[in-house]
Amino acid sequence: MVHKEEGARADVIGISQSISSRLWLSRLTLLVTLLAVLLLLTGSLIRLSDGAACPDWPLCFNRALPTDSSKALVEVVHRVLAALTGSVALGAALIAWRNHVLHGALGRALGWAVGLLAAQTGIGAAVALSRWDAHWTALHLTIGLLTLGAALSAHIEIALPATSCPDDTPEVKRFRRSLRMLAGAVFLLMLSGILVSGNGAALACGQSFPLCNGDWLPNGGRLTFLNWLHRAMVFVVGALLLAILKRAFRRGADVPSPIRAALGLMGITYLSQGALGVAMVALNRPAMMAAAHHALSSALWLAAVAAMLLGARLPMRLPEPAPKPKAAWIALISDYIALTKPKVISLLLFTTLAGMFLTPAGLPRFELVFWTMIGGYLMAGGANAVNMAYDADID
Repeated sequence: MVHKEEGARADVIGISQSISSRLWLSRLTLLVTLLAVLLLLTGSLIRLSDGAACPDWPLCFNRALPTDSSKALVEVVHRVLAALTGSVALGAALIAWRNHVLHGALGRALGWAVGLLAAQTGIGAAVALSRWDAHWTALHLTIGLLTLGAALSAHIEIALPATSCPDDTPEVKRFRRSLRMLAGAVFLLMLSGILVSGNGAALACGQSFPLCNGDWLPNGGRLTFLNWLHRAMVFVVGALLLAILKRAFRRGADVPSPIRAALGLMGITYLSQGALGVAMVALNRPAMMAAAHHALSSALWLAAVAAMLLGARLPMRLPEPAPKPKAAWIALISDYIALTKPKVISLLLFTTLAGMFLTPAGLPRFELVFWTMIGGYLMAGGANAVNMAYDADID
């Protein structure tokens, strides 16, 4: 009887310790996420103030705390935030390891957060010593976005562990897949914005929107193409977000309120960021507007990652769309496209596109890329169609 009571008491103590450790992990991962946001914002302020003020690293003018320059002080704060974020992330990983929960999705998220922060510190040193070279800066900010996503992923994983949903309907599976596509599109939008800002291409399309120098297609050099690509990604993200919002808030949809809140935040930040972007173009990119634009981009990325992760964990019910008969001409076109084997051709076109950009001559003209892709698809698709027609008796 005594042994049973001692065993029960030990179980209670173990459970309480587990709950306490998960509570600490939840707080620490939330703190890492908030610190990563501040890290991105201070980095944006440094970049918008025309680069680095400290000529050395990790000290600034051989001092730990310079007082004669506000720009240098902001850069020192950025470095302190980087060290603090890495320390808190490492502490969270150690607590998870000590309590035997550093495995699965949580272990991967914390591992990525710690690894990315270490890489970001090394690349940050290269950025400072290279006087904020555009390429190093773009890589630094990209890793910052990934770090922010990994930190939020760790927090949601410890606060809301994933559960299997074997009873998902096809419509729910499509909705979850759409959330992943939306998060990927937002990341590409952020990446294109980083390239635009880092290369000084913010006004390469002139002071008009949505036209680029009075045309729908890029009609300039590399910087014009980067600016046009960023604008194109704005419309891609907007179309995906609108379609997902329509499905999440339609009649009969039972989508959990946290997912709806994340999607609603995405809608607000997307519209605000778009309005700021248009105003920046019209007003010749004021510094304060650019800073607010960068801050909203972090909020948009956080909301996209949150919607994706919550969508993978929370149960939901969505009405299946009513089947619509496919028109005869649409079915005929679909059959002809299937003959060309588009999935196979996409791999060929990707290698062709990569080869066109791997040249010391710089980025190719948009017209050349466009017609090369069209011609390559038609050539390979025609060969596939002939092959399938010839082998129709054995396929």
